[in-house]
Amino acid sequence: MSKAPSILVLSDVHVLPKTIPNYHIVESLRLMLSVDRLKRVDALFITGDFWDRLINAVEMVSEYDEAIDIVVEILENCKAANTVLRIVKGTPFHDWDQSKWFIRFNELAEIGADVRYFDDVHLEKDPTLGVWIGYIPDAIRPEPQQVYDELVEKMKTLGCDKIDYILAHGFFDFQNTYGAPAYDTVAFSEIVRYGIFCGHDHGHKQYLKVTVPGSFERLTHGDEGPKGMLESRVINGVHHVTFIENKNAAWIYTKDLTTYSDDALLQRVEEAIKGHCPERDGYLGKLRLFVKAETELRPSLCKYEKRLPFKLEISYVSEEEEKEELSEAQVAFTENLIPLTAANIGEQLLDGLDVDASIAERILARVRREVKV
Repeated sequence: MSKAPSILVLSDVHVLPKTIPNYHIVESLRLMLSVDRLKRVDALFITGDFWDRLINAVEMVSEYDEAIDIVVEILENCKAANTVLRIVKGTPFHDWDQSKWFIRFNELAEIGADVRYFDDVHLEKDPTLGVWIGYIPDAIRPEPQQVYDELVEKMKTLGCDKIDYILAHGFFDFQNTYGAPAYDTVAFSEIVRYGIFCGHDHGHKQYLKVTVPGSFERLTHGDEGPKGMLESRVINGVHHVTFIENKNAAWIYTKDLTTYSDDALLQRVEEAIKGHCPERDGYLGKLRLFVKAETELRPSLCKYEKRLPFKLEISYVSEEEEKEELSEAQVAFTENLIPLTAANIGEQLLDGLDVDASIAERILARVRREVKV
């Protein structure tokens, strides 16, 4: 294949989760990875954490069967669609190298899918797709710079002027890394022709040539945005990435009702339930409500938890807890403030924005004229 391939990118599926039913994730995968959809692309990339935890075949009989069935089904669909499958290893305590099963079951069942799995830093010109692909598993080297240097050295050795795509699992420095080591977004973007697809972060985002698919499913409170996968296409030399939403994703919502008095509370609870309860069959999801601990309506609220066709969790928050949380948030906010100076104002204003260099310079020039720091 001489032209850039069309690609689906799937990440952080977390098969066998502890927070939602496994059968629901399997159902979503079947809907999103049908033969018809796979026929529209040349490749399916999985950027780590296909699994949530290590399978215990003795204690998890039905879940084990579901997991094996969906692995085989994905392989069969890829074969039927003539779509190649490439997988990079994710977080060790999630994946546990279990994605090797794609290789094993492809062989055992004699499916014949074009599938490859990478558990170390690797660069090659893909034998089927004909493009240069780099692979970066999670936590594979002590320092991110080592991975970059290793890929650059492989490029020189193999005669690769640009890597077309990188499949990675980890963090880049434009993301909230929670203190974890992060790859240099600018440096990696400079050695890549089209795109870097990076799993691990469950929120979909993009900066320079790095696109984070986000998780395939909603798995927990606090991670309630759109879920799905990516479609990558190169049109007239320009790389386009489209987010495809998994509309079957479990819905998980949190609503803060601590500002309402008892007079209005029950009405607000009803509105929250009606506003978030999806009209569909099968697994629904979870709704968490925060209400004041001082409310006298606990008996009435308990009735809601028992009569709904989904999980309703009501958390009671005392005024003292609210004050403590507010105080901690204020301290954290104050500690993280960065004083503006003439030297750093440009960097702070443009931090995290994907702005063309010429536009950035015009913005900074205007700021320097109008603002005295």
